[in-house]
Amino acid sequence: IDCRSLEYESVQMGEGAADDESEKPVFVICNSNVKHSIGGGEYPIRVKQCAEATKSLQGICGEKIVSLRDATIAEVETARK
Repeated sequence: IDCRSLEYESVQMGEGAADDESEKPVFVICNSNVKHSIGGGEYPIRVKQCAEATKSLQGICGEKIVSLRDATIAEVETARK
């Protein structure tokens, strides 16, 4: 799922897997009921770091970089130098 454009792509999983159940993919979903707060801890630090990195990449690559996902590996490597 692309959370910006809301596009999605179906992906085949387990295609060609043997009849043995151990070869087929399994998804486990659970709820730990643990309460989380994104206001404290590392989250706001990461948000700030990502915003700074995006701004830095925009200075090098231009306004085509809207968020970090828009940068190629080559652009990131160039920005590191």
